[in-house]
Formats: sequence, structure tokens, C-alpha cells
Amino acid sequence: MCFSAFLSSGSQKRIDDQKRIKEEKAEAKKKLDEQRKNEEELKRVEDRIAQLIKDLSSKKAADRIKAAEALRDMGTEAKDASEALCNAMLDSRRDVVTGVAAALEKVNPQLHKPVLALLVDNQLYIRIQHHCAF
Repeated sequence: MCFSAFLSSGSQKRIDDQKRIKEEKAEAKKKLDEQRKNEEELKRVEDRIAQLIKDLSSKKAADRIKAAEALRDMGTEAKDASEALCNAMLDSRRDVVTGVAAALEKVNPQLHKPVLALLVDNQLYIRIQHHCAF
């Protein structure tokens, strides 16, 4: 191998290395952009859930029902709303309770049955107390 061929092969190796490094940087940037996008989406979902939790306490029954329906549609992604849904099961409006129960079933299926059982037991206890008062 002559000296010029040796230099040429060294130059080609440097060019190949630079090309590989450039491709690796582009791939790393792409992954970083995707991660940033995922974090932004997660933040939007968390903010949406927080707003829906607040809406479960709205003075308007229609707003409470809409919040429950939106949480139901989110499914287990809205699991952080489980406590608020449990509290909303005590709403005085039956249509709200029905919507909240449907939401809890989708958001946290393992919690749905025991909460429903407690609610039914509590309502039975109240009826018995009311009946015995007369």
C-alpha cells in the first residue's frame, strides 16, 4: 500500500466516523424530542384529571356528571381520581351517583365493587334507622 492510499483510507475512516457520529446525534435528538413530547402529554393528562376532580365537586349536577363521564372515558389512566370518585359516590343526586359509579368501574375496577357494597350497606342502615324512628 502506498502512502497516499494509506492517507486516503484514513480520511475515509474519519469521514465515516463523522457520519456515524452525526447519525447518532440525530437519533439522540429524536429520542429526546419524543421524551419531551411524552412528558408534555402526561402533564396535559394530569392537569385534565385535576380539573375533572375539581368538577366532581361543582355546584351544578350536570358538571359533576360530565366530569364523571370524562373520567370514565379515560379509564385506568385516571386512576388518580379514585378517591374523588369515592367521595362523589355520596352525592345527593342519584343521577350523579350513577355516573360516578360507572366511572369508578372503569377507572379503578378493583375498588368499584367494595365501594358499591359499602354504599348499599350504608343506605340500608339509614333506611332501617329511619324506619325504626317511627
